[in-house]
Amino acid sequence: MRAVPFMTGRLAVGALATMLAFFGGLTPNYPLAGTAMAREVSGEAIRLDINEARKLAAIMLRDGQSGDARTLALGLLKRDPRDVDALLILAQSEFRLGNLDQAVRAGRRAFAAARTDAARYQAAHVTAAALNLDGAHTRSQIWLRRAAQHAPDDGSRQQVRRDFRSVAAANPLEFSLNFGLRPSSNVNNGSQHDTEQLGGLTRVLDGSEKALSGLEYSLDADLRYRLSESKRRRFWVGASALGLGYALSDEAKTIAPNARAQDFSYLKAGVNLGADLRDASGRGETLFQFSLAQVWSGGHRTTHSAEVSATRRHLISPTAQLQLRASAENRWNPKRPIEDSVILTLSGSWQKRLVSGAQLGLELGVSDSDSDSYRTASKAVFAGASLSLAKPVLGAATNLWARMQMRDFDLPFLVFDAREDTRISIGTTLFFRDLDYYGFAPTLDIGYSRSRSNIGAYDGRSFGVGVGVRSVF
Repeated sequence: MRAVPFMTGRLAVGALATMLAFFGGLTPNYPLAGTAMAREVSGEAIRLDINEARKLAAIMLRDGQSGDARTLALGLLKRDPRDVDALLILAQSEFRLGNLDQAVRAGRRAFAAARTDAARYQAAHVTAAALNLDGAHTRSQIWLRRAAQHAPDDGSRQQVRRDFRSVAAANPLEFSLNFGLRPSSNVNNGSQHDTEQLGGLTRVLDGSEKALSGLEYSLDADLRYRLSESKRRRFWVGASALGLGYALSDEAKTIAPNARAQDFSYLKAGVNLGADLRDASGRGETLFQFSLAQVWSGGHRTTHSAEVSATRRHLISPTAQLQLRASAENRWNPKRPIEDSVILTLSGSWQKRLVSGAQLGLELGVSDSDSDSYRTASKAVFAGASLSLAKPVLGAATNLWARMQMRDFDLPFLVFDAREDTRISIGTTLFFRDLDYYGFAPTLDIGYSRSRSNIGAYDGRSFGVGVGVRSVF
């Protein structure tokens, strides 16, 4: 049986193409309890087999006779409660009649009973449509992911992606989750040297200060809830968390036998409040955000922070966008107040879509950290460039990037010269969009960084290859 059409605002599937001659009623040759649609023609009852009854129900649905289609589908289900075609017709009939709860139940039953991708796709899609119309946008998005997984062709898959974006735009709740695994030659940002020179003196570095190889695993979650939205204004609250954990290699355990992987763990969790203001022209917007966060390092609570930021985005041409961002952050450590700091940052970025279809991005910024500690009082300049290629590489969307940061510390390192660092990083990210599973696809990150410092403990390098998961929607 072909797909029966359903519509819900922006959700739609293809219409049924099968055409049958119209006739007024039937008395099936199998039990159809609850149906009262038989009539006599020339004193004889019209009788249909099961397939003809299914086709008739589909035609009734197509012609707007949703109530009759529902009645016939219920009759078919009396005979076989797992009749997938009847369940699909029932789900779409209930949807068109406005019985959204019943449509969801029928859609779920159809999905559970289906044995083909085409049937599962139709069941998941109509269930998502009913949930969306009922205001259950998040559950609708989950069912759209199921529909995408069982989409019978690329056109259906693209339709689901468009539907997902439409539902996401209507959903006041936004949620993103990224997970990654990254083997690295330097999980602790340690030194590549065994010793360092301080004012003509040589100091042997502790094992935990040296570069330690191992596996990094990360989890990045972001949740936002839209409080209100108009054509030009949007206000929201949110929460976010970033966690990094490590497993040390056998070599690292030999270099630093007293080091534990949890000594290098990192967790930052916070709450956010934001306002997005759009220009009347539609060419720009201004974003304000206030954040409170807490950091745990090595399993111990360390730093509290409060940050306020303002971001201005403006389309300077149909293919180019300029962004300016300013932020002020106050960090304080109740156990080590000397390390309290106020960080001011100003940055600008430019993005342009090239004639080839590739997208080029450039960034430049400065920051100033005011503190009484030689570890944090510093000034920095940073720059970056990225290029998203127009054509896939090895079947993956490819982004190339490079970053540089020069950071000069204000206070002497202990009693010696002030610390001066330069860090250069390059890498690429491959996104295998076509290998998606329920709307999630793998990523491959390859990166190399080199840190140069006049203090040997901070002079090091790192190479890592990581895999992750990202939503295709």
